[in-house]
Amino acid sequence: MKSLFSLNTWMKRVMITPMLKSRPLLWGIAVVGLIVSTAGISAGVANGGMSGPAWFVAGVAGVAGAAAAVMAALRPVFVKVVEAGVDRSMKQSDAARELRDRLGGPKGKFPRVSDIRDRALRYGVQRAIPLDHVEADGLSADLPRYLPRTIDDQIRSALTARSATGGMVIVKGNSTWGKSRTMFEAVSQVLGGWVIVAPSNANDLRALVESGLTLRQTVIWLDELADFLAGVDPLTRDVVQRAVDKGAIVVGTIWKDAFASLTEPPKKSSGNGAVRLEHDSGTVDDLAETRAILTATYADLIEMPGALDDDESTVASALAKQDSRWAHALAGAGELSPIQVLAAAPQLLHRFRSPDDETGGVVLNTAVALLAMEHPRPVPADLIRRVAQPAIPPTLELDSDRWFDKALAWATRPVRGTIAPLQPYRSDGGEDDRAFVAPDVLVSAALEDGRMQDQVNLDLTLTHATPEACAAIGSFFYFRDEDDVAEPFLRRAAECGVVRAFSRYAYVLSAQEDRAREAEAWYLKAVEAGDIGASFDLGYLLADKEGRTADAEAWYLKAVEAGNTVALFNLGVLAVNDGRVEDAEMWYRKAMDAGDRDASISLGVLLGDQEGRLGEARELLAEAADAENPRALYTLGYLAGREGRAEESEELLRKAADLGSIEALVNLGGLLGQMEGRDGEAEECFRRAVDHGIVEAMMGLGFVLSDQEGRTDEAEEWLRKAADTGDLDAMVGLGTLLFDQEGRAKESDEWYRKAIEAGDPDALTFFGDALKEQRRYSEARPILEQAIAGGDPYAMRMMGELDLLEGHREAGRTWLRKAASLGVKRAGEIVGDEFDEDPPAAE
Repeated sequence: MKSLFSLNTWMKRVMITPMLKSRPLLWGIAVVGLIVSTAGISAGVANGGMSGPAWFVAGVAGVAGAAAAVMAALRPVFVKVVEAGVDRSMKQSDAARELRDRLGGPKGKFPRVSDIRDRALRYGVQRAIPLDHVEADGLSADLPRYLPRTIDDQIRSALTARSATGGMVIVKGNSTWGKSRTMFEAVSQVLGGWVIVAPSNANDLRALVESGLTLRQTVIWLDELADFLAGVDPLTRDVVQRAVDKGAIVVGTIWKDAFASLTEPPKKSSGNGAVRLEHDSGTVDDLAETRAILTATYADLIEMPGALDDDESTVASALAKQDSRWAHALAGAGELSPIQVLAAAPQLLHRFRSPDDETGGVVLNTAVALLAMEHPRPVPADLIRRVAQPAIPPTLELDSDRWFDKALAWATRPVRGTIAPLQPYRSDGGEDDRAFVAPDVLVSAALEDGRMQDQVNLDLTLTHATPEACAAIGSFFYFRDEDDVAEPFLRRAAECGVVRAFSRYAYVLSAQEDRAREAEAWYLKAVEAGDIGASFDLGYLLADKEGRTADAEAWYLKAVEAGNTVALFNLGVLAVNDGRVEDAEMWYRKAMDAGDRDASISLGVLLGDQEGRLGEARELLAEAADAENPRALYTLGYLAGREGRAEESEELLRKAADLGSIEALVNLGGLLGQMEGRDGEAEECFRRAVDHGIVEAMMGLGFVLSDQEGRTDEAEEWLRKAADTGDLDAMVGLGTLLFDQEGRAKESDEWYRKAIEAGDPDALTFFGDALKEQRRYSEARPILEQAIAGGDPYAMRMMGELDLLEGHREAGRTWLRKAASLGVKRAGEIVGDEFDEDPPAAE
């Protein structure tokens, strides 16, 4: 009986329970059952075991025989289905068991929130300074009495609302502000009966979602959320969405600076790419996945204030009478908050910044710097030792066997109670004396101190850190725009097969001259390794750096298939650049349907240049302008100016400029420069834009200054700066300015010719006109003929004037009439005019 019971139990656990979760498997079992029952009917008929009228028995026998034949033929297929289902289910069961063992409690089960109150330190709650003595019952040795915060109700309301559907609740604040404790208390009160699981990294969470475990009424605790979002293999919106869909509530804490860097439009591409090809060239939205998570409709973001308000301070004073730790916190608070004093921040910072053990100080500084550079937690002791040793002053004699252990003993010695600068750490919440973490307050201090490369030996770090750690450190410098430091770390990680490093290394290569082909090769490797975002990045590289539009379009289409909506926008840009207006409109509209607001603005710009579609353009731009989108305001201002509505144009351009649009600032300067008596305002606009290095602003400033008496030298300075950048219009402008100055005709000619050689067709007309005005008629004629051959109607007017000056009146009138018919102003007024005296002779 015992053996039978054991077999039944095994069958129930291994077979039946997983089967209930596998719909295809149930169908397979049903069909196999049908095979068995059909075979049974056939056997019954054959053995005379079925009674009834002969016609009935014969009919049943016929049907059963036919069914049996079909089922016999299909049986191998269904057996394979069942076996595959069992295998799949057993694998899921094994994965779930492994996750419970690794992330759960001592018995391999995820604990309930209500069971972990005295073990909150595992969930990121900071250790606190110790009690003075044995005090009243009910005080925890680990946690001081909780100080209710003003944001408690917000967090609890969010948790309550999300408990019915699943969702995400995030608390944002600086280091050691009490984020984790506040979140923990709210979760304990609202979701005390739920189970809680704390994944160590994004891969753990991905495995949890894919394990087949039910996540209904599960709290997924992500302390230091930025580590999950910006790591080597970051969290994706799909994983979070699936967890939410299963009924889980994901809770997390994040530093304010980290939140800002992850949600503000970034500067580069990293594999989740979103570089826009059109406006604000170079702007990148490469953290699209991360931003989508942090700004999702299922996510509630609550900000933790740094200082205690009056009500909180009053309650803290009352707590001080019950818990001596609060008394010390309030008494010791100066520049730091009482919350930080509770976490022994003053003592930790003193040990870190003023070490009384030189060797220990080097070891502590090294470990903290590695963590500040986002080395995955914890940092192995061996890496700390190898990187720290060369930084030990040569005046100190090191015991080759014991120096590091002594230094480590100093760094891990508590500053107060059990709080130490370096703490042994293991991912399952236990302690491992060969790997360490440091309190957030020290990591924050290291970041405030500045350049990491001045605080730690990067060459040794590169040599001895793991490839995964190199990818994380390389990414840290990558997002700080320190590509020269990031490159070797990303290269080592990529060459060792860390997939997420492929795209980031490729980007660093693409930014260097003549390395686009290397970048392309790494992007291709990333695509082959399953990095979906790399197809977008590859499209951008080919379009922006290589000019291979067709190839870029093909990769963008693949990115669209993978769900990258920004690729829709860039396909629209490629179509605009190719003159395929209808295709551009189609792609922009698809991008709009996918929620891309910038696409509506770009479509408005596109339609504004098409005859008869100005109304549609304004309608598309109006909504974005009402939301104070600077690009929409700028475009509407530009359209108004084009239609001659100067007052409206000025108002819109000013709004856009005040919101940070440099384009609008430059155009506002141009508009004001054309108005009587407003040169001073135009100059101010151009000077503000010049501070951003805008070439058009340099040129505009030069033109405005050239119209003001006594400021020719300033005008020349700015036009020369613009011309030196290679701007063709600035070259022509400088040539014109110099032409008007006595004795500088040769310099003027040189700048005109530079612009002509660089391919500026307008330079031909301006140069021809200048030569005409200098009575250099024989030189002017071939220049103007080139301009006319290029189709410039203004050159026709200049040629007509030249013919009149040379006495070729009929030819001159013919050119002027032709120019007038093409819309050139004043050309018609000259037709028929006679010179009162003989035309000036050619020089």
